[in-house]
Amino acid sequence: MTTRNDALRCALALAAVASVGFAPAVQAKTASVLADDFSFSPATVKIKKNDKVRWTNVQGSHSVTMSKGGQDLDDILSGSGEVTSAKFKKKGSFSYLCTFHSDEGMKGKVVVR
Repeated sequence: MTTRNDALRCALALAAVASVGFAPAVQAKTASVLADDFSFSPATVKIKKNDKVRWTNVQGSHSVTMSKGGQDLDDILSGSGEVTSAKFKKKGSFSYLCTFHSDEGMKGKVVVR
């Protein structure tokens, strides 16, 4: 026959076991970059592994081109409001540029920690 204390200990133990396996999942975040005139803003973004970067064209035609470090991206944003994004699955520093305006300094970097 169980006593009231035994029942209370059992209930507390079950509650402790149930709470261990249900930690909240960490949700990926998205960093925003604007493509405007001859620059990306911000020029450097720092994110964590599995986060995303979203580039939005403000005006003109631009590209977001990245082909080194295992992160391939070559998208053209030809109109205001056009968007592209990429998820970064490994750590490192990833440089990108606008193929139309790189000579004018339109370059950026994603640093994944």
